[in-house]
Amino acid sequence: STGWPKPKRSSRAPARRANVSLRHITSLYYGHAKDPKYSVASSVLSAAEQARIEATRKEAAVLASRFAVTAEGLNAKDPDFFSAEINSLEYAADLLRQMART
Repeated sequence: STGWPKPKRSSRAPARRANVSLRHITSLYYGHAKDPKYSVASSVLSAAEQARIEATRKEAAVLASRFAVTAEGLNAKDPDFFSAEINSLEYAADLLRQMART
């Protein structure tokens, strides 16, 4: 054994995304690396930011789908009575779909 703590599974994907060794990620995580190289730190931060962006896009797509289904349900129930809500939900769903694509 190298004496290093066993890394968590959750740290493997960011290591692969950042193209950095898992050992270096573990060292950064546990504070063993006092002065990490700028390029390595930059890669890790960039990969983490990209992961957050991807998660946000997925969440926006899920919410857009929920809003669209809700609008369809209200439209089936009483389109005249719920017209304002339907329009608002459809508009919000369109905005969320745009966010999910960019």
